[in-house]
Amino acid sequence: MKLNNKYYLLRHGEAVSNVKNVASSWPEKFENPLTEKGKEMARQAAENLMGKNIAIIYASDLLRTKQTAKIVGEILKIKPE
Repeated sequence: MKLNNKYYLLRHGEAVSNVKNVASSWPEKFENPLTEKGKEMARQAAENLMGKNIAIIYASDLLRTKQTAKIVGEILKIKPE
């Protein structure tokens, strides 16, 4: 059986840590949300993914990834996991 699944990887939008040029990973040591530019980056990414027949969005527990997934999910009408 041949499956025709396609997988898309998306990096989170710009976060506070990117602007401050500091490393941030799990567990997060400080609140690290998306910047306004990062939110716009997520919206643009979602626009680029429209029409790609995406069924599921997964995101890690990091704040910036959850925020990115939420923005993309709202545009694509998919609730992130």
